[in-house]
Amino acid sequence: MTIFIYFIFYIICALNIVSGIRKRNDSVLFAAALCFVFVLMTFNYKGPDIGVYIAEYNTIGHVSNPFKAVYMEWGYTLLTVICGKIGLDFFAFRAILSIIILSLFVNTINYYKAQRNLVMGAYMLYLFVFDTIQLRNCIVQFIILFATRYLFRKSRWSTLKFLICVAVAGSIHTIAYVYLSLVLIKMFKKPSFYKQLFIFVMALFVAFIVLQPLLPRLEAIISKFLSRGTGYLSGTITIGWLIVFLLYIIGLIALYLYKSKVRDRRAKSIIYTIIKVNIILGLFLPLTFINNNFNRIFRNNIILTLIGLTLIYKNSASAKDRQMSLCAFVAINAGWIYSDMFRRYDINIILKPIFDSNLIVNGMTSNLLLYTSVIVLSLAVVAILRLTVYPKRSANRRVVSDMSKIRVVYD
Repeated sequence: MTIFIYFIFYIICALNIVSGIRKRNDSVLFAAALCFVFVLMTFNYKGPDIGVYIAEYNTIGHVSNPFKAVYMEWGYTLLTVICGKIGLDFFAFRAILSIIILSLFVNTINYYKAQRNLVMGAYMLYLFVFDTIQLRNCIVQFIILFATRYLFRKSRWSTLKFLICVAVAGSIHTIAYVYLSLVLIKMFKKPSFYKQLFIFVMALFVAFIVLQPLLPRLEAIISKFLSRGTGYLSGTITIGWLIVFLLYIIGLIALYLYKSKVRDRRAKSIIYTIIKVNIILGLFLPLTFINNNFNRIFRNNIILTLIGLTLIYKNSASAKDRQMSLCAFVAINAGWIYSDMFRRYDINIILKPIFDSNLIVNGMTSNLLLYTSVIVLSLAVVAILRLTVYPKRSANRRVVSDMSKIRVVYD
């Protein structure tokens, strides 16, 4: 049974990629991919991190002050307390979270008018694995991805919306506060600022290469003043920082070089905003010298970069630019797969439990609270149908409405 699930999952993944490359918008393949991702992500019960999440959820209702008893951020703790109080088991709780994050994912793809089959296929190959393992970071990733739309709107209200999204994400995982830096996009509009900032980012990165031998001493000093998060200031880094840097540069350069012949004005504006996001996040590249956990700052931005590359692939007037943007798309995904699934971790430890240890796949539904699971699964079916089969009319209305709000700035 497990081998069959592997086979079907990766066949659907491959068909989505092929459909995307052929510029077809196949809702059936996209819906099938969403269904598989939902089930495998939601009902996984073994592997890295999941045991901690299950144990925390099952015990949090039995402590007098859960906000002090657990190490997780208050927003995530609050969600577990509420869902526990209304009688949901962990898997029903996670199903609700999966519906929310996948809704944000699909809504963002539709909003940017990216090639959704291509983005989904790439997601299934790599990010899906780590989103299944790192639940809180997964939530942050999709909240921030959704919030990026507010970065290229004119109004102050859109700035407030972005800040609210970051605050909500920060209550789930503190890594989200890094993305407050993206408010710079609302403050600085001239291309010259981003060119100068990019030069500074590169100079800062070179400085950290030179100062790398001194970093352990600096980490020891900082750790004395931190009560939490010291795990991010430990570990031995070999070439991980170089891989992250190269993948970052591939995405940034491809977006910059191949945006010029994009015919759609709105798509070109979005691509330019994604370039600015990448440049600003480059300020955090030196953190990758300290600990591999900081790689997630850039991993969380992969989908946005891939969306930008698919916009070039869909809208460029140059066949060469379309081909090169697709090459960059493949290189980024392949590079992260190699870095995290083969070089950094054992693929058998992180991938196999997702397929081998799943309540639905293995027919272990007796472990679920039946009434809550039926309700949640029904909501999931409705959400998937709404996101894949009937999204076009409402999406088109939003696009027309948002065109008046977009600030078109590119060189």
